[in-house]
Amino acid sequence: MLPKIQIIMVCLIVAGTAGCSLFSGKTDEVVLAATEVGTPQGERITKEIGPAGGTLSSQDGRLTVTVPPNAVTENVAFSVQSISNKAEDGVGLAYRLEPRGKTFKTPLQLSIRYNEEDVAGTYPQALRLAYQDEKGAWHEQGSTAMDTVNNQITVSTTHLSDWSMNYGTAYRVIPGKAVVYVGQSVEIRTWKCEYIMFAYWFQKKKPCSGILGEFTLKGSGTLTPSTVGPTRIVYTAPAKKPTPNVVTVGFRINYGDFWHAEDMRYLETKITILDHAYRATGHHGALELSGVICSLDQPFSIHGTIMGYPMNYIFNFTPSSSSAGTVDIAGSGYLVTAKGSGTYTIEGRDSDKPRIAMTATTTGHIPVGSATGKGTGDFVELVPLDTNECSEPPPPPPPPPPRPNPDMRGRKYKSL
Repeated sequence: MLPKIQIIMVCLIVAGTAGCSLFSGKTDEVVLAATEVGTPQGERITKEIGPAGGTLSSQDGRLTVTVPPNAVTENVAFSVQSISNKAEDGVGLAYRLEPRGKTFKTPLQLSIRYNEEDVAGTYPQALRLAYQDEKGAWHEQGSTAMDTVNNQITVSTTHLSDWSMNYGTAYRVIPGKAVVYVGQSVEIRTWKCEYIMFAYWFQKKKPCSGILGEFTLKGSGTLTPSTVGPTRIVYTAPAKKPTPNVVTVGFRINYGDFWHAEDMRYLETKITILDHAYRATGHHGALELSGVICSLDQPFSIHGTIMGYPMNYIFNFTPSSSSAGTVDIAGSGYLVTAKGSGTYTIEGRDSDKPRIAMTATTTGHIPVGSATGKGTGDFVELVPLDTNECSEPPPPPPPPPPRPNPDMRGRKYKSL
């Protein structure tokens, strides 16, 4: 440990250009770049709070303002409104708190709840709260209280402004979560936004060009070094969906220096591997549709039923491109047969919520006649398959119920 006089000498040396936290008293915040202000994203919640104190929460329930007793001498209208988050490394929505311009002798408590998504790829202690000043600069607070039981971070403040939850001294892997299809790859990179040496005096924060450590893989697939540098890795999923289909790419940070000798972190990216397969649900007129589609690029089928009526339909889809094709319909049941045809398109195929839009005409035949119906704008919702049903041949469609001969109905015969 350096003698106290040596520490003072170091401060004196740097004080001429950077200032020293020993004298500045600003070791509890870092000033970040100015940004534009956020725009309203939710309802403004207002509540009058007097000398007895009270609490006020945002519409989404994530932020809570706690006014302690005697923080105000009369009733004051407090308000909170969620706004778009423009802060550097901001997490989720930001919040506009009022009244602005009023100083409270007794500090208020601001608490923001975080969830699993907020800390994916990092850890709760990396989170910080920051406010935006009148010039647009963000002041990231270092003195925060972390409650990992209730998933909440709290800071004290004597004024109200626009507030955000940020990734502070954050070691992260990006993305924290990913979804890939079999055979596909995703690049994972490390990121560090940490205070550099003498950062409190410079009051800056910057990304680190590299973090000492190593990547590890738990589960199926391969890791390949990235051509960009040692702080990135490329994960490639196997050709067949594994069981379980969630793997972990971990990154253990090895600081190995005087400043972080005892601060070790293990970060991880959770990767879900899916087939190019979907579970289909939807409707076509009175028909309820369901089935498993193992590939949208090959002919596929789904089934249709009418609740309470013994009739089965099968819809056979034939692709003509990656997002469109034709459909043929066949149905049979008690005294009824049906045939039809039409076209379909796949909307949002590259999204996480694709669906099939179908237009078809179907004609039903019964012993005494026929009827034709047309369905337009019917949708089949597609949900990525998370089971191994497509690893085995799909089961055959259920057989139609027996069709009795209409000429034999109600007749009685005597034994000869």
